[in-house]
This record gives sequence, structure tokens and C-alpha cells, in this order.
Amino acid sequence: MAYNYESELSEAFGQLLKIETDYNVIIYIGKEPNFKEFHAHSNVLRCRSEYFDKILSDDSIEKKDGKYIIKKQNISPQAFNVVLKYLYTGKIDIANKTKTEISNIMTVSDELLLKKLTKLIEDYPIIEKKDSAGNNIDSIIINREHLTLFANWIDRKEGNINDIPYKFNLLYRANRDGNTAEMFHAKCDNKGATLVVVKVKNSEQIVGGYTPLSWVSGMIDKSTKDSFIFSLNSTNFQNARVAYSNDNGYSISCISECGPFFGGSDLYLNHCNGPDFWCAMKPFSYPSLGLPWKIIADDYEQPPVPIVEAWSILNRGAFKCRSMK
Repeated sequence: MAYNYESELSEAFGQLLKIETDYNVIIYIGKEPNFKEFHAHSNVLRCRSEYFDKILSDDSIEKKDGKYIIKKQNISPQAFNVVLKYLYTGKIDIANKTKTEISNIMTVSDELLLKKLTKLIEDYPIIEKKDSAGNNIDSIIINREHLTLFANWIDRKEGNINDIPYKFNLLYRANRDGNTAEMFHAKCDNKGATLVVVKVKNSEQIVGGYTPLSWVSGMIDKSTKDSFIFSLNSTNFQNARVAYSNDNGYSISCISECGPFFGGSDLYLNHCNGPDFWCAMKPFSYPSLGLPWKIIADDYEQPPVPIVEAWSILNRGAFKCRSMK
């Protein structure tokens, strides 16, 4: 009797990368504001990449506290993350990637001398992904399926819709534009309805919020029953949760020194504790989503959900929306 362990091994190595047990390589990718630190295992890297095999066998390689240090400023952290997962699992999915994202992945593949992966990408037909509303989904966190779910929540509908009735435009990306309250407000103030999406570090979880009200600088609280916060698994929507504002006067708080701030303390970016430190304190303006009080983000985007003109809805976040009806 034969048994195929390939899938099981792939999952095991993927889990090893995720939990970082006994890692002995620290890789610094990119430069501020688009910079990220990765942890990996030298044996895996050397077996899978000619490039890593060469530099990790060099006696002059930098070390710190017994760990190898590798620095590469000329490649994208987002693209490297995709390729690193490929090195561990042997799997890669570029079907929902934009032309720019695929090009960045190709650059990393070339840099790491991954001939098979480079050939696979070269042979892949690159088509810009747009939906019927003209959305060019330029996101490193979400795809069209997520936009469909968000559109349902905005319209308070259950089930799926075939056509997304909103135009989503990416306004702000933290690791591209600068992860500061100042840059968030510079990019997102007075843009109408917006959606904020946050990728939680070392997980498949996405959290965030939507408001039809414009963000502004200063110290202003705004309220509407149409704002909501949410939590979902990026690849499985079965346990997705959404909580609508109770309209108690604090659906969003517009504070110059803070980034996105939903509710009295329901979900907000706490720049005082670090640029990636999100908090979900006790429920105040929204029903509880059961989130931990401390959330560390990989990255976050503000999609202003395009102005929903049909409902006079403006979007908050990285994508700005406009009704296509």
C-alpha cells in the first residue's frame, strides 16, 4: 500500500515557518517604510535555494546571538513573503495577484536563483484583475471575494452578490505611505466612506472596520448606525463576524494623533505603544467580536469604500467607494 505524504509534509513545513520554532536565520527585507524582518531555518533555505546555500556556507556571513543575519534592501517584503512560503511548502498561488505583484515576485525569484519558480511565472499569462465595477484590486491583503463580502455588509445583505456595486480605490497602505497617524490622515481625511483592513501578524486573520463618515483631523467623535467592525479568516469566511455600531455617539473618533479609531475603544491603532499595535478593549460602541485586547498587525490598508452615492455613503479606509448603480 502506498501513501502520499507530500501534502502532509507541505503543511508541516508551512506550520514550521509560521510558528518559527528553532529558527536560526534572520532576514531583513526592504527599507523603511516598506521593511520587514523574517525568521527562517538555514537547512530549509540551503536545500531549496542555490543563493541561500552559497551565502549560508560562507564563513564570513554576519551572525548575532548564534543566528545568521541576511539583509536585502532591493526587494519587496510582500513578494519575499510569497516566495519564502513557496520555499517551505512548494506551493504558490499567483492567480489573484496584480501585474505589479507578479513582477515583484519574479524579481525575488531571480534574486534567489529559483529557476523552476521563475520559469513558472514567466509562463503564467498575466491579466489585470478587475471586476464588473472596474475595481483593480491592488491589495496585498484582500481580493475580490473579500470586496464582495464587504459590499454585502455595507448593504446589510446576506448571501453572495455577483456584481460589486461599489468602486474601490486604494487610498493608503501603511508600509508604502508611512505607518503614522499623520500619513493616515493626510491620505484618508475628507474622502467619504472608507474601509480599513488589517492583517494580523502570524495568522490568516483580518480585522478592520467601515464607516460612511469622513475621517478628519482634530478631536471629533462621529456617529452612525451604518459603521461596522469585523473579523474574518482571509481564506475561509465561514466564521466571519461583523458588528454594527449602536450609534451611541462614538462610531469613529477622529483624533490627529491617532490612526483609525472605531468606537470608544472597540478597535483602534495605538501609536503610543508602537506603529503596529492595535487595541480591542471592552465593547462600547459595537457588539463584541471576541478579539484579544492586543493585536499586532503585519500591515494595514485604508480602502475608502468609494463614495456610495446611491446611499450618500462615503468610505473610510484604504479603498474609496462610489456606487455604480
